[in-house]
Parts: sequence; C-alpha cells; structure tokens
Amino acid sequence: MSNNKNEKTDDYINNELIIRGFIKDKIDLNPMKSKDREKLSKLLLNYLDLVEQNVELRDDHLQFSNQKSYEFERLERILAESEQTNNNSAKEIEQYKHKIHSLEQSLKEERDAHKTTRHQLSLSKSLTQSISKQNNQDLKRRQAEQDKRSGVSLSGPTTSAQSDDFLDRALLQSKHSEVKLTQENAQWRDLINDLGGHLSELATDATRRVELLTEQTISIDNPPNKPPRATLSAINQTKDRLNLYINVLKTSIKRLSGQKTFNFVDDYDFDKLDVIKQDYITIKANIDELFKGTVGTIKRNQDDTSEGFKPRRSNRLNLSDLTTNYEDNQNNEDEDKVVDLQDTRPTKISKIDHHRRSSTRRPSAAAGNSKLAEARIRG
Repeated sequence: MSNNKNEKTDDYINNELIIRGFIKDKIDLNPMKSKDREKLSKLLLNYLDLVEQNVELRDDHLQFSNQKSYEFERLERILAESEQTNNNSAKEIEQYKHKIHSLEQSLKEERDAHKTTRHQLSLSKSLTQSISKQNNQDLKRRQAEQDKRSGVSLSGPTTSAQSDDFLDRALLQSKHSEVKLTQENAQWRDLINDLGGHLSELATDATRRVELLTEQTISIDNPPNKPPRATLSAINQTKDRLNLYINVLKTSIKRLSGQKTFNFVDDYDFDKLDVIKQDYITIKANIDELFKGTVGTIKRNQDDTSEGFKPRRSNRLNLSDLTTNYEDNQNNEDEDKVVDLQDTRPTKISKIDHHRRSSTRRPSAAAGNSKLAEARIRG
C-alpha cells in the first residue's frame, strides 16, 4: 500500500516536471537508485535556481510596489497642489473681476461727474461772457458820464480844488457802484451755476434710473430736435440748456412712473425736487425778464446803491439782439410729448454771427433811453 502511494506521488512529480519542461521522460525519484541520481541532482539544482530567481523577483516586485506607491503618492500630492493652485487662481480671477467691476463703476461715476462739470463750465462760460460784456458797457457809460461831469465842472467858475474834490467824489461813487454791480452779477452767476449744477445732477440721476429700470437711454448731451440758431447769444443758449434739463427730467419721470418696480414715493427726494423746482421757477422768471428787455424794480437809496438782489441792467444795454427771432420753447411745450434726444450731435455754445444779426438796429447812446442821451438832448 505504501509503495503504491509513493509511486503515485512520483508519477505526479514526474508529470509536473515534464509539463514544465525540466525532463522529457519519467525518472525514478528514489535517491537510492544510482542510475537517476545525477538527473535528480540537476533537478534539485534547478529548483534551487528557481527559488533564488523567485526571491529576486519577489524583491523586485516589492521594490516596484514601493516605487509605485511613492509615485502614486507623489502624483496625488501634485494633483492636490494643482487643484489648490487652480482654486487660488479662480479666487484671484474673481477678485480681478470684482476689481474690474469696481473700476468700471468708478469710471462711470467719474464720467458722470465729468459730464456734470462740463455742463457747469458751459453755463459758467456763457454767463461770464454775458456779464463781462455788460460790465464793460456799464464801465464805458460811467466813464463817459464822469468825463462829461468833469468837463462841465472845470469850465465853470469853481476853483481847481473844488473841481478836484468833485471829481474824486464822482470817481469814488462810480467805483462803489461798479463794485456793487460786480457783486450782484457774481450772485446772479453763482445762482444760475448752482441751479444748473443741481439740474444736471438730477438729470444724470434720472437717466441712470431710466437705464436701470426700463433699459432705455436718455442722453443729456444732445439738444432738442430744433437746435438753436447761430444768432442766439450765450444767455439764450444757457436758457435752452436749463430747459433741456427740465425736459430730460420730465421724460425720465414719465418713463419711470410707469414701472411697477419703481416706488415713486420712497425712491425720490421730493424735498430736493421742490427746492430745485422753486429755484428754477425763480431763475426762469428772471431770465424771461432779461429776454423781454426789462428787470424787476430795483430799490435805491441816496448814495445810488442797490439794496435788493436783482441784476441791474445797464442804461445803455439793449437786449433786442437777444430776443429777435427767439421762440420760447417752454411756453410752446407739449407736456405729454416725450422729447427724443437720441441720434443728435452734442450741444456747443455758438458764437454770435454778426453778419446774420437782426435787422433791428441797436440804438446808440444819443438816440437811446439812457441818462446820457437825455442829458445830451437837454444840453
């Protein structure tokens, strides 16, 4: 029984060796038999070689596994660093976007402020030119009156000292009147500039609301459909600019009031609007009086100085040039008409074309209604 078991074991081993190519025929695995001892020794040596190779392969495999784990960890670390870098880059991009948006907002505010300043400068320039012209004419008139008084005084029987004293008093009074007139003109200019600035800011705010709520643009740089004629003076164009602001505000309010998302009571400062409206009504009335060639009553005391605040008109100043062929856009305005201010060129202050002036001649000092003309007639 034992021999049969050994034979089966030997057969199994021989078959395995034959399958693996170590031997071609079966051998006797009994070491006591001398004829197969040499072959058995070779097999044992081959087995030892295989064991050694197996150990080397196992070491290589272990080293490769360790290297693979290291590379895997290194790649995971690189991937994590890349993701962190990407996250940081995304945050930086968001910060840059926010900064760009902030810069765009600042640029828009600066542009609006520049636009407001430009309108104020336009108003100031036109009014300064008009006031300078009026001051020069008043100065010439006073100088002519002073020269005439000086000539009459020196030709009379009065002494030289009395003539000098009279001349000094007249000159002092003339300078005092000139200072008063300059102050009144400065107050007049400041009031109109302040009103123009408020109206410009209010119009800019209204156009911004229209753009945000209705996606419709109203430009305050463009004039009405009918641009002013080249013969209109700087004061005339200043009034057109103020009327343009009012038209822009009316158009903006009409568009904004139809929006459900716009709380007209909460979102608008009615107190400020009332103040600006009252200022505009007052200043418009004064401008209209200038266009009519008259001004309000000016109270005077004994030293011929003005007590009230109204621009004093020069006795030689005739404003017929400013009123000729001028149509009052405010009186003929249709309240329900929305002013289209798009696709038109920006408004610029036009110079007076002396070749196209009104046929109405400006009366001279001798033919006008000035005191100097009356004195010449009486003389």
